[in-house]
Amino acid sequence: MIEAAFTLDIEPAPWLRLAEKAWDFGVAAPGEDVTHRVTVTNPGSAILNVTGVAITDQDGHAVSDTTVSAAAFELNPGESRDIEVTIHTNSISNGTSIERRVHILSNGRTSDPSTDESLVITGLVSDELPVFELPTVGAAG
Repeated sequence: MIEAAFTLDIEPAPWLRLAEKAWDFGVAAPGEDVTHRVTVTNPGSAILNVTGVAITDQDGHAVSDTTVSAAAFELNPGESRDIEVTIHTNSISNGTSIERRVHILSNGRTSDPSTDESLVITGLVSDELPVFELPTVGAAG
């Protein structure tokens, strides 16, 4: 018979979770601000310290055309907070498809340790609405 004694210490940990991972705003005219609200939650067991927000394009380059309402804040375990992300399209060329990645920087763990917790926003900046051809319904014969 083998007997063993051990102690398991579990440290409280903050977790970072976003309510959604992607949002497509559709079409926005040049000069029109596009704003989206995203919920940040701490389902962990320690205080989550959000220290900043990094915003990049699809190639990972920092962009200056996108802002957030709150870049640094704390969430107690179980708390949530909405932040607003605004894309200012006045410096984006007409007819441009864009992608913005909003990376939340914090001391929190994520569900997948190999990735950060981020929101991907996509859409088209255009002063023309895309035209979709609808199928026609033939007369019953």
